[in-house]
Amino acid sequence: ERASSGLGQVIDVAMVDGVASLLGSVFTLVAAGQWRPDRGANWLQGGAPWYGVYRTADGRFLTVGSLEAKFYAQLLERLGLDPADWPQFDTDRWPALRGRMEAIFATRTLADWTAELEGTDVCFGPAVSLAELTTHPHLAARETYVEVDGVLQSAPVPRFARTPGAVDRPPPWPGQHSRDVLRELGRDDEQIARSLAAGVVAEVTT
Repeated sequence: ERASSGLGQVIDVAMVDGVASLLGSVFTLVAAGQWRPDRGANWLQGGAPWYGVYRTADGRFLTVGSLEAKFYAQLLERLGLDPADWPQFDTDRWPALRGRMEAIFATRTLADWTAELEGTDVCFGPAVSLAELTTHPHLAARETYVEVDGVLQSAPVPRFARTPGAVDRPPPWPGQHSRDVLRELGRDDEQIARSLAAGVVAEVTT
């Protein structure tokens, strides 16, 4: 615009517009008659059996999100089901398929299913605790979490190849560096002592 007209303009940007734009695919489904207003009736709301959470034999949970056709086919094959018998978008048969999947997933532990599905194109994930999450092999390999001064926290993101970020020290306590800051501002020891005594600034020693 600057090059074509030489004029500036006001840009109206609202968060609600950005959120509303995310409904584009939903409106497409509505127009195609593939969206129902009922709670938990649609693809990503728990209606589709191939996009949900299942209990395993040990009382743990496995998440499944095989939306694309090839992922759906692999999911059923791994469960011992023939994809030809279960058309993915035959919503009338979703309850029956969910029942079959619930029964099958309940026959093996979470670890068994993870080993079975790991390395395939089936979109799945074990539901893990926070303790398990921080030691998960994938996250451990990526060093997603770091421990600083005994506190576990997320490593810096994004990751730059040439200038990688790092957390090499904990944050300071309020007042921990008061003397250093005052010295940088040109205050001498006597002035700093008076400021501390008067409560103008605080000091915390660790």
